[in-house]
Order: sequence, then C-alpha cells, then structure tokens
Amino acid sequence: FRCCTASMAKVLVATLVLSWSPQVEGKWPLRGGKELADVPASFDCEMRKLAYAYGRKLLPRLGAFESLYYALDLNSESCHQEQAADEPVEQPGTALPNNWRDTAVFVDGTNGDDSNVGSESHPLRSLQVACDRAVTFGSDTPMVLLRGGTHFLTESLMLGPQHSKLLITSYPKEKAEVSGGQKLQVTW
Repeated sequence: FRCCTASMAKVLVATLVLSWSPQVEGKWPLRGGKELADVPASFDCEMRKLAYAYGRKLLPRLGAFESLYYALDLNSESCHQEQAADEPVEQPGTALPNNWRDTAVFVDGTNGDDSNVGSESHPLRSLQVACDRAVTFGSDTPMVLLRGGTHFLTESLMLGPQHSKLLITSYPKEKAEVSGGQKLQVTW
C-alpha cells in the first residue's frame, strides 16, 4: 500500500506510538498541543492498524514487530487485530538472479561441513569459508546464501576488497541470523 512519502509515514508511526493513549481515545493530537475531537473510534483503530502494517514494512527484520503491536494497543477489545506471524518479510532489493542455485555458495550452520563444496545439497558450515569461496568462482555477483537458523561466528568475519561485490543473504523464505555470541549448552 502507498499512502504517503516515507518521511510522512515515519512521522505518522511516531505520532501514533508516542502520543496515543486510552485516555484520549476519540481525540487526535495536532501540532501546537491542540486536539481534534470527535474522531470516530473506527478511524482511530484503522489508523493504528495502518501504522502497524507500515511499521512492519519499514523494519522487516523485526518480523511480527511485537513491541509496536502492543504500543498501538492492537490487542484491546476496542481495536483488535491478530498479531502478524513472526516470519521474515521479503525486502525490496534482495531479489536473487535467475541462476542463483548455480552460482551461490550455501551455508548451513547446523548440518554443513567446511569440507563440502558449498552446493545446495552439500553446504558449508562456516560463513568465512563460504565468503572466501564465493569470490573465487568468478561470478559477476558472488553470493552466499544462509540457510535458516542462527549462524554463530567463532571468530571475526574478515572481509577485504576482494569481497566488495559479495551478497550475503538468507535462503529464500528462511530467516537466518548471524551471531557473534557463543551457543550455550545448558540444562535446567
């Protein structure tokens, strides 16, 4: 959906998040401390739903954007909307080339092995090995595709000028995260 420019939408989201409260339901804040009275509750509700949808679009990495959902009080009886599923949202600009399965190096932080070739069926385990291998293939757009899950780095990721055109992204429709933390093996 398109309602306004990005800066206007950011102002709308900020205004709704920072100034809405149940005590002023039906009154919309205007500049200069004035309020617009007698705003139908249905309009107020639809604007909060619009702000939630736009906030998720603006920050897709936050998935369901639970904090915004509750800040806009979309769980209330007067304006209820089911919380969006916590699934990755497609981001513009991350479209993969048609031959991505043939040119990408694949990484699976759980089932991969760095002695593998890095294909979809035989993925690597280490992001560093994958980045280094991807730039040696001679592709115009070297690419590393991370399978879903958390990819823990055991040491700093070292990228140099040879990696300048490298694209590191999640496998389509999967959510991959890169963490510099240590995976803890705890029992309770």
